Amino acid sequence: RGCDIEILVISGFGDKALVVDLMRMGVEHYMDKPFSANEFQDTVAKICGQIQMKRLAATRSRDLEGQVASLATDLVRYRRGFDEMRVQMEHAVRSYQSLMNLPQQVPGLEFESRIRPLHDLGGDYLGINTLKDGVEILLADVAGHDMGASYVTILLKSFFENNKDVKADGERFFHVLNSGLSELGADRMVSALHVRIDFGSGRLTVTTAAHPSPLLLKLGLGSASAVRCWGDPLGISPTVAFSKWEEGMISGDRLFMFTDGLPSLGRFDPLLGRRQELSDQGLERLMSKHRQLPLREAVGMIWDDALAYANFNPNDDLLLLGIEIAEERRVQD
Repeated sequence: RGCDIEILVISGFGDKALVVDLMRMGVEHYMDKPFSANEFQDTVAKICGQIQMKRLAATRSRDLEGQVASLATDLVRYRRGFDEMRVQMEHAVRSYQSLMNLPQQVPGLEFESRIRPLHDLGGDYLGINTLKDGVEILLADVAGHDMGASYVTILLKSFFENNKDVKADGERFFHVLNSGLSELGADRMVSALHVRIDFGSGRLTVTTAAHPSPLLLKLGLGSASAVRCWGDPLGISPTVAFSKWEEGMISGDRLFMFTDGLPSLGRFDPLLGRRQELSDQGLERLMSKHRQLPLREAVGMIWDDALAYANFNPNDDLLLLGIEIAEERRVQD
C-alpha cells in the first residue's frame, strides 16, 4: 500500500477468501488460471486505464475532504435507520426474500427479477426506491453465505431505504456506506451497483463498486453491450473511489443487472478438459437471443438457460434484474 506500482496476481487456486486476503495486502488486480493471451492483454489494458482514472480520482478526492463533516451527518441518519432494522436479524433465516425491497410496481418502469440464494442465508441484495420523478436501484453482493453476510445485507437495506430521503447520488451513497461498514466493523467485502433513472432530467446514471458491469440492450440493436465503469469494493479500505456512467434511454431499451454468481455458472467441458464458465459474454448472447420476448418472459428464459448451462448446480448466490422504460415514459438522450 502507498506506492504507485500496480500488482497483478495470477493464481490457479482462487476463491473469494483469497481475493479478500490479497485486497487486504493492497493487491487490486487478480487473474485466475487458465486464461488466454487476449484475456491477459485485456486485463493489462484495463489496469492501465484504471491508473489514469485513479490519478483523476486522487485529484478529485482533495475536493471531497471538505465534505467529511457533511458525510458524518448523513451517517448519523443512516445509522438511526439501521438500529431499527437490527431486530430483523432473527427473521433473516426464515425469510431471506423479505430483505428484498421490491415495490409492486414503479410508474414508468417495467422490471423483472430472479433471486436464488445458495443456502438459507444469502449475501445478495436488491432494492428499488421510487423517487418523485424517477427510480434508484441498489444491487449488491456481500462475501459469504452466513449470519455475518445476513447482518451486512440488513445494513445495506437500512442505508438504502434512508437514501430515499437523503437523495444522495451513487458516488456519495457509496462513500457513506463504506464509512458505515468500517465504523460498524462489518469486516466483509461488498461489491455493489447503484442505478438511478431520472425521468425529469432524462438521464440513466450507473455507479459501481467493484461490481460486474450491467448489460445494456438498446432498442433496434441486435446485441447487448457492457456498461463500462469502475470502482473500489466496499468494506475493505477507508479510502475508496468510484466512476459513473451516464446515457439516455428510450422506451424499449433494457438494462440487465446481476451478481457475479450468474456469469460464474459453469460446467466441465470434456473437450477442453476443464471447467468452462458462462461468462459475461455468454450472458450477452442469452440476452440478445431473447430480446424479442416481453421483459418478464425474457428474464425468465435468460435465467433458465443460465441454470441449464450449469446443469442446475450453482455454487454461489444468484441474482438477475431486468428493467425497461415503459411506453408512458421516455428518457431522452
